[in-house]
Amino acid sequence: PPEQEDDFLKLEPAATDAYVFVANTSRNTVTRIAVPSLAVLTTEVGKIPTRVVTTADYKKAITLNEGSDSVSIIDAETLAVTDVPIRPNFNRLALSDDGHWVMCWYDPTAESQGSSGGVQSFNEASLVNVDSGTHTPMVVGFNPQSVKWTEDGQKALVVSDASLAVIDLTQNPPDISLIELSDDPL
Repeated sequence: PPEQEDDFLKLEPAATDAYVFVANTSRNTVTRIAVPSLAVLTTEVGKIPTRVVTTADYKKAITLNEGSDSVSIIDAETLAVTDVPIRPNFNRLALSDDGHWVMCWYDPTAESQGSSGGVQSFNEASLVNVDSGTHTPMVVGFNPQSVKWTEDGQKALVVSDASLAVIDLTQNPPDISLIELSDDPL
């Protein structure tokens, strides 16, 4: 009989100059592989980690945990983990260029591996300060499409179907302004 192939979600590893991080979705862990010794260590994170990214300074790895509605901030050297709860059922994650912020939201066109159940929000996002572990939920407009960060790290821009959310990251908590792009979102 022909070989039966499994259709696994393709998870990209996150690489630094010293380590490669791999999310293990079915085991709720992240594995760190040291370069060039190939020493392997694994640490527990939230349920169903589906995305892992690393900060520009290579000091932290961050996972989006779809099954537990959280992000895990992992110290790259010690593997100490800080879990930060976020809004439920998000499946996308974007890390700022400076590594200080992460934004999570729901994208209906993206694959999703887990849901905690309940009502799905199509206009909210979760902004997490990676340094302090502070979560700021916010309304960013219907159906967020992408997140961009200014070069100076002071603002985040969230493009959605009918609006542009401008988030001032210098304020505590971050301040959001919504700019309508269309009178009719459809």
